[in-house]
Amino acid sequence: MFNPTRSCWNGLQKALADYSKSNKITHVIKIDIANYFGSINQHTLINLLRDIGYGGVLCNRLENMLVDLTGDRSSRGIIQGVFTSDLFGSFYMMPLDRFFEEYGLKSARYVD
Repeated sequence: MFNPTRSCWNGLQKALADYSKSNKITHVIKIDIANYFGSINQHTLINLLRDIGYGGVLCNRLENMLVDLTGDRSSRGIIQGVFTSDLFGSFYMMPLDRFFEEYGLKSARYVD
């Protein structure tokens, strides 16, 4: 969960700085996705979960739950602030993680 003292964020920044100094990193890209949880495409999330082996009844129920919780039929957004949000948010970023891995790029993510 988010720590309002920002100690998690500060810890990540320090770890990244230390890592970049010790491993001769020359470039860093920082990206902030505004309204991340609110912009997650529910259908894409469900398809990603199916692709990694979750399917059938579980994904159907999850899809119905997402629509019920967000109260939105636009297929965008997941509820924020609960453990599952972080989990689903991580699943949603898996294609980007795979891209970085495929090209041998080091990456770190932080969600607040």
